[in-house]
Amino acid sequence: MTSELSAALAGELSGVFGALLDTPIVTTPTDSRPTGRHWRATIKSDNAAHGVALVCIDEVGATALAAQIMGLTEPPPDASTQDTLQEALTQALSSTTFKEVTHGVLLRVVKLELTDDELAEPVAACTFEAAGLAAPVIVAFGGALDLSAAEAVAAADAAAHSTRHTAVVPDSPADRIDVILDIDLPLIVRGGAGHRVAADVGRDRSQPVGVHQADGARESEAGSCDERTRAHGFLRYMIM
Repeated sequence: MTSELSAALAGELSGVFGALLDTPIVTTPTDSRPTGRHWRATIKSDNAAHGVALVCIDEVGATALAAQIMGLTEPPPDASTQDTLQEALTQALSSTTFKEVTHGVLLRVVKLELTDDELAEPVAACTFEAAGLAAPVIVAFGGALDLSAAEAVAAADAAAHSTRHTAVVPDSPADRIDVILDIDLPLIVRGGAGHRVAADVGRDRSQPVGVHQADGARESEAGSCDERTRAHGFLRYMIM
């Protein structure tokens, strides 16, 4: 696990702990590590090539955290503490998915157990403290999780997406009409003739005229007489 990912996960855990306790959390980097019996979470993605991350949480702090969240004055059963940590870690990992450091990779807890095994070469560690918390929660981050391959894939996908969706902006009105005329649709636009314009002198020129689909299945109103006259002039210009 990289220091950037451990920092992102620590920040999300702080937010989750604060929400569960309904009180601000103070997060402090530390050189201390969980020693003796502690909870160890094994974290993976769906791609085995990414490796495994480990998060270790000291038992005393985890028990105090679960007890305060549950409103207990005595230590809760290990199963209750495990459920609390599982929920907190799942929420924190879900939130990190939207951070650049994970490159969109969803991480999940595949195992959470009590162990005495020491974490080898942790990347970072921090303490979480809050008002009323009987003991600070010490958390260490380690493991060999490597998302660099995911970063390369994300960059390639972004480049391919950009290439597929690059918009071609017409430079002039003539270019824009060419784009429209290149669309293959069964549509007939009737611009009107001079005798129709003369015949329409007595009508309301704001009334729309018709646009007819080539198959005769649909007729829609396209614009007023004035707009039709302008369109007819434009069509004459194009024909000339």
